[in-house]
Amino acid sequence: MNSYAKNEFYGDLLVYKIEKWRKLGSSWLFYILAIIFLIVFAGLIFQPEKTSELLNGLTVYGETVDQEGNPYRWLAIVGLIIILMPFMPTALHIARKYWLYPKKSLTQRAYCAVQSKELISHPRTRNSSVNSRSYYVIICHPADPRQIPVDISEVWYQTLKPGDQIHVNYHPAERNIVYLRKEA
Repeated sequence: MNSYAKNEFYGDLLVYKIEKWRKLGSSWLFYILAIIFLIVFAGLIFQPEKTSELLNGLTVYGETVDQEGNPYRWLAIVGLIIILMPFMPTALHIARKYWLYPKKSLTQRAYCAVQSKELISHPRTRNSSVNSRSYYVIICHPADPRQIPVDISEVWYQTLKPGDQIHVNYHPAERNIVYLRKEA
């Protein structure tokens, strides 16, 4: 794998957008599952016989050996996708950064101006005393009008201002990927 130096930062617009959609999908999924839970819970309280019959009917199909006749087999596939959904952006990011578009393939060079800056505060994790943050600068791709967010270090984020010029390497064909290099 290609290693990136501490003064080089990789930005991928596709992975950034997928991560935003994943967060939105996860929050919607949470609320949908909470509503389903409340409906089933209320059903168990007010109509326990009918709700038990419905839930027992779901388990009968899960025990059949012939999965072709099981109308709930697609439910298992959707469940697997939902379980793997948090890991998909990370897997895609690693695949694109190290195998599909490695550092050696980003041969074109240019200077780009910082369009804006964005600070994202993440929720605190268990047993941590600080909130983690991501520091993004948004730049325009040198060969395309797309704005690409790039996660950079906090120190560099504090020193940059909109309009500052940054050294950018980019792929000649792929317009979603850049890497920035902080010059000393």
